Amino acid sequence: AFVLMPAVDEFLSNLSPVIYIDGTFSKDSANLFCFSFLDANHHLQPMGCVYGTSENAASMMVLFDELWNAGLSKAKQIIFVSDNGSGINLFIKNLQNEHSGVRENHVEIEHVLCVAHLLRSIRHVLEKVNGLKNFDKIRMLFFFARRSPTKELADYYLEWIRKLSPEAHD
Repeated sequence: AFVLMPAVDEFLSNLSPVIYIDGTFSKDSANLFCFSFLDANHHLQPMGCVYGTSENAASMMVLFDELWNAGLSKAKQIIFVSDNGSGINLFIKNLQNEHSGVRENHVEIEHVLCVAHLLRSIRHVLEKVNGLKNFDKIRMLFFFARRSPTKELADYYLEWIRKLSPEAHD
């Protein structure tokens, strides 16, 4: 089952190309997946949700098709932000290779990792390797790199992260 939220009209009218995908587990072992976007006030607004038995590409494709038919087909580029889960990765791959509307309209699809999830992964690696030594410095450099106005400056901060902890950099 899927649900389209009223906020989808705002998204489709602005055709913001960034869609956030995330899911959560419920007590009955099912999953709720949401597609969301950032509104003009920088609030995350749900576009639609789908309830499924597992994080799989088929459930997400059902929701994407509903959004596509509701007007997402006008977009020329769509950027998905996620936690890099295997079901989401397969969904993105299928979307790029098999969705006829995406192919026919030459829609550019991009998939990027959520910064919060990336930082959480770095923290997890550092906990295992060195007990969070230098984590506060690495987190600060990470945010500087993320907000850098140029790639060269971002690379400079990332190089400092590599020097502090090669494990966190990789």
